[in-house]
Amino acid sequence: MAFEDSYMESGRTSEGVDLAVVDGDRIVGAALWMNTTRVRTPRTLADWVRRRRIFGSRVPLMMEGARQLAGGHVAEHHWHLMAIATAAEVRGRGYGRVLMAAGLARCAADGLPAHLETAKAENVPYYQRFGFEVVATLELPKGGPRNWLMRYEP
Repeated sequence: MAFEDSYMESGRTSEGVDLAVVDGDRIVGAALWMNTTRVRTPRTLADWVRRRRIFGSRVPLMMEGARQLAGGHVAEHHWHLMAIATAAEVRGRGYGRVLMAAGLARCAADGLPAHLETAKAENVPYYQRFGFEVVATLELPKGGPRNWLMRYEP
């Protein structure tokens, strides 16, 4: 199993993109982390147009759900796990564990907690194995899925 750090700069983490790679070039897993201490650029008109193309008339509903999710997190600076996934053919072989360990090591190195949310009940025990705790649950509007908001303290 190879693991590729695309975020390393002089031994210091920065970008928060981790890749699990096999055979030297085949990506079989990825994790995307966002550091909330960074200054974010404002949304552009192109972002809004792209959203409208993707979500159509559901844009207001999607935006309300996003507002509720964002409001459910504490205001502390943290690393936010945006996504983590492995290819179906390699699940159960430890790639997800390696990806998660890299992100949590980044949290420890920076002295920051981690946050995530999941809409799948079966994911909650998976994240708990890494030390995440459920801090809240949230029902999204108009019958949207329940979300578990989770926090990790390094």
